[in-house]
Amino acid sequence: MQTQPDHPDHQRHSENGHNALYVNSASSTSIVGVTQNESRATLEFQLRHLEQNNSKLNEATAGIFFERVVRPKAIYLETNTKHVDKLRSRTLSKALDYLT
Repeated sequence: MQTQPDHPDHQRHSENGHNALYVNSASSTSIVGVTQNESRATLEFQLRHLEQNNSKLNEATAGIFFERVVRPKAIYLETNTKHVDKLRSRTLSKALDYLT
């Protein structure tokens, strides 16, 4: 049986200090140093959190794509820049703040 190497479940960005989750359902199997029940519950919580944020990110990306591509090219309407800015500031900045 091949084992996965240990790695932290989160990492702190070296410049801005924000935490970023470092887990995924394909390779994160347990958390070292806690009971099996605590490990399972924590991983399930972290993975649900990631799924929810990915859902918000996907909604924002789809909205921006519609405003910037579909609306002007398929419907022949101008891009609603206020809506794009709102999507960017409320969703994308929070979802990607660990990159800044």
